[in-house]
Amino acid sequence: MVHAFILISVRSGIEKNVVSKIKDIHGVLAVHEIFGEWDIISEVDVDSITALDRFVSERLRIIEGVRMTSTLIVKK
Repeated sequence: MVHAFILISVRSGIEKNVVSKIKDIHGVLAVHEIFGEWDIISEVDVDSITALDRFVSERLRIIEGVRMTSTLIVKK
């Protein structure tokens, strides 16, 4: 199991819409709007590094308005 936090930058004004879409993705434990350099933080559990790669590439980055992500993998 891989536990990670993903920082997400989105186009201004659509944060709530993106948060709503992220909440519906399997494996998401929590998602919050935040202040600072990043707009959203998401906490996820996936089966493997490969699954994490697919999660970010095929689930998060395809959401309209997502500009950039940064993935922080939790050390066991």
